[in-house]
Amino acid sequence: MTKTYLAHGISVIVEHPFKTSEEVQQYQDLAKQYEVPMYKFQLYTTPEVAFQRVITRQQDSEDKVSEDRIRRNIGLFTKRDDFTGIDTTSLSSGEVAQTILSAITN
Repeated sequence: MTKTYLAHGISVIVEHPFKTSEEVQQYQDLAKQYEVPMYKFQLYTTPEVAFQRVITRQQDSEDKVSEDRIRRNIGLFTKRDDFTGIDTTSLSSGEVAQTILSAITN
């Protein structure tokens, strides 16, 4: 689908926790093929803030993820050197969006 969008000049945003470098490479190859810039951002925060955000986000949900599962998932996080990291600990979602927009429009 990404290839089709790029072929038609449509920008693509991929919200995905890439598991392997090969997955990232596929997108990098497409960006090169279609001569479009590729920006890679990784949002992160402290484990404590991440935990609280998940708890708050699922407050009204009937299908809650267990606290053990939340902690396990948070523990799997690793920073990627090949992405631009954005520490969201003290940023609002609007500030994060503005940070990204500033980076891609300069």
